[in-house]
Amino acid sequence: MSLRATVRAVPTLLKVGILEAVAYRAELLVWVLATTMPLVMLVLWTTVASEAPVGRFHEKDFVAYFLATFIVRQLISSWAGWQMNYEVRRGTLSMRLLKPVHPLWAYAVENVAAIPLRIIVSVPMAMILLVSVGPGYLPKSGEMIALWAAAMLGAWLINFLINISIGCL
Repeated sequence: MSLRATVRAVPTLLKVGILEAVAYRAELLVWVLATTMPLVMLVLWTTVASEAPVGRFHEKDFVAYFLATFIVRQLISSWAGWQMNYEVRRGTLSMRLLKPVHPLWAYAVENVAAIPLRIIVSVPMAMILLVSVGPGYLPKSGEMIALWAAAMLGAWLINFLINISIGCL
């Protein structure tokens, strides 16, 4: 499996991953809803903060914090461990091993391909909450945005590799 073959296969893998995510959109919705615990906590803590600030945190601070947590969870989610476990139990991992692309690359591209759909589902909720807190909580410099993007990539890699490690167990 050469790097050239892998690079040539990535667009096709992305297309297949996006088509799978679209085909299983109900499952995608369940996955998105399963990662909504920050929104449940948002309701809890804003209710507490409506009476009086909690430490130095007011209602808008909690909204901004849990909104950021929700967005991060949507961007860094990975289910590769569950998928590997399923394929091992069903005996279908061997089919993946016969393909000219390493299974880890295939799992990675499939997980990345679902991110745009996760964003489409979560952006309306994020926009509503962002309007309620105002633009003051958004990063103001290009350096902070670049640092955030790098942190998201690193967080996704950590989450994905931990999932792969668990799947290998």
